Amino acid sequence: MTSTFWTTIERISGHATDTREWRGSLVDCWDAAERYLSKISKFADRIDCPWPGGENCPRRVIRHEDGSFRAVCGDPAVLCESLDINRDEIQIRELDRRKLFADVATALDLAVTAPPERQASLLHIGDNQVAAGKSFPVFAALSSPRAPLSKADLLELDRRKLPFILLVTSLRAIEHDVTSFLSARGGRVLTYAECLNFAAAPGKGFVPVASLADL
Repeated sequence: MTSTFWTTIERISGHATDTREWRGSLVDCWDAAERYLSKISKFADRIDCPWPGGENCPRRVIRHEDGSFRAVCGDPAVLCESLDINRDEIQIRELDRRKLFADVATALDLAVTAPPERQASLLHIGDNQVAAGKSFPVFAALSSPRAPLSKADLLELDRRKLPFILLVTSLRAIEHDVTSFLSARGGRVLTYAECLNFAAAPGKGFVPVASLADL
């Protein structure tokens, strides 16, 4: 199942954090999820703590002259123990939306007219071909409960007066009235976890749970 992957995407602000946090959250699916987490030329100067502390929480990353790293608690009470870490653990990884949406479209056998935009969080990722000359558009979103999609966000979708599907990370990532709002316009809200599983190794990407038409 891919539910842990999608809930982690929802939780991590800006879809970017250090490798250590990604791996800790995705321990059950890291080998599959790593494909979508691109390393960038930034490194964390703080890493998470076991529990919230004082004003100097979380632990600060210190680089020693020999090139090693250590995370040190700055709280006067020293609530969290110091931790030896390596360069890879503190390197920032960012969600590659383009690769993610492209793999989702491939798994769902969508006809794609243009590559997904790298930074887009809501876009048309392709059309489901029901039969010759008959199709419906599929839209994908990466919103979160902190900033759920509203009706206003969806007013400009180019539905072409066709039935359509909106894929979301979870129903918490849309406002409560969005499902009924889209239903009245021929739309259906589905979560990625309802539609997709990770491909079994050595495969990469996703495999469909069922066809979109059946769902």
